[in-house]
Amino acid sequence: MAGLVDGKAGLVTGAAGGIGRATALTLAREGASGIVVNDLESRRADGEETVRLIEEGGGTARFVSGDVSSATDQKALVTATVEASAGSTSRTTTRASSITRPSRTPRKTNSTASSTST
Repeated sequence: MAGLVDGKAGLVTGAAGGIGRATALTLAREGASGIVVNDLESRRADGEETVRLIEEGGGTARFVSGDVSSATDQKALVTATVEASAGSTSRTTTRASSITRPSRTPRKTNSTASSTST
């Protein structure tokens, strides 16, 4: 039975540990043909451990260091993912903590609502 991403490439940022590593390992188990494991250069050893775990399970992966806040690094990551996919459509996954959430505006209550007096 084919996996959810059978034959696709994957890009996982923050993949040196935690949710990012778990996501990369899941993509590998689900049949991704090439996974780009990304994190900061200072996390290289942990990122290479993620690559080792993927390869130990029969998958294909490579570590590419980079800072996702840098446009230059973003382009390099996309290029590496396209190369890993050998031209097939790529699936991009980012770690959960990098997802932007809408800001919350405090609700006005009777104690904080402004009132006008005449």
